[in-house]
Amino acid sequence: MIASTKILLAGRSGETPVSVQNNLGQPVQVQVTAITPPGSQLQVNTLGQLLTVQGGGKTGTVPIRVSSNTLGTATVQLQLATRNGAPLTWAGTEQSLSVEVTRFGRSLLIMIGGALGILVLTSAYRLRRKRLAGARNSGSADDTADAGGAG
Repeated sequence: MIASTKILLAGRSGETPVSVQNNLGQPVQVQVTAITPPGSQLQVNTLGQLLTVQGGGKTGTVPIRVSSNTLGTATVQLQLATRNGAPLTWAGTEQSLSVEVTRFGRSLLIMIGGALGILVLTSAYRLRRKRLAGARNSGSADDTADAGGAG
């Protein structure tokens, strides 16, 4: 099983890919299951997909959906299982996954929107000042030309 050991959720939910590599000479069908600690507010949905991985070092990938109602870090145990859900017990069929929930996603979008709003307002203000200054300068140059002076 090939998966990152830590994922960061910037919102309430997210998805991470888990790859399974088959070094046997024949194709295999497996499921990726997830076990959360008792009392954890973390929900993991492996969709119960049966993954067929061809032999000879080929890999197959399955998405895992993770969601949480609380902030913090939780650990999930990923495990390979057979078609009928029996866990596989040889080396490389289990892996821990640390999930850190921050919920910075919405706050970050609000901050970016505010910064863009300030940028637009500042640009509009500067453009207006430039046009007013240009109108005053062109008016005084016309007055100087009408008076017969060089300007």
